[in-house]
Amino acid sequence: MTLIATAYVVWLLPDSLLRLFVWVFTHSVYRLRVEGRDNIPENVILELYKAGALARTISSNAPSTGAFQWQVPLDLSPGNDYSIRISSATNASLYDVSDANFNIDVPTIDARSLVRLPDGRFSFAFTAFGASQVTVSASTNLVFWQDLGIVPLSNGSASFTDNTSTNLLSRFYRLRLP
Repeated sequence: MTLIATAYVVWLLPDSLLRLFVWVFTHSVYRLRVEGRDNIPENVILELYKAGALARTISSNAPSTGAFQWQVPLDLSPGNDYSIRISSATNASLYDVSDANFNIDVPTIDARSLVRLPDGRFSFAFTAFGASQVTVSASTNLVFWQDLGIVPLSNGSASFTDNTSTNLLSRFYRLRLP
């Protein structure tokens, strides 16, 4: 199970109180959703743990509505030892922790693969472990982004050639998981 800073689905299956699902809908925004028995009628505390130690508090007083939007910070270290703890904001003995760790990974463009082809097109390789496809977007000003295509991944890796870059002096690229 993996969280990628630019989007996809992860399932966390805690044992007794709740079922937490982390749903990723857009760039770095994840929805924590509680399914099953919600035994916490009051507000809840959502905490992210790495290797069993508190990494950060996601929310210290979230309404217990069954869903919570969370933007995954880009400063988190990639790893496969993350878990989430949900607890009552008023009763510390009422809590649950995901019983399966999950990954937080960042899609990475391989800097060694960046190449301007003789015909002016631009090509690069990237990894996004845990995903099956990636949307490649481009911008000339970091404000307006255009989707260039959806690229299927094989074993978490793929390459992309920008066929529309032949007349551009520079361009920015962004990877997003659909």
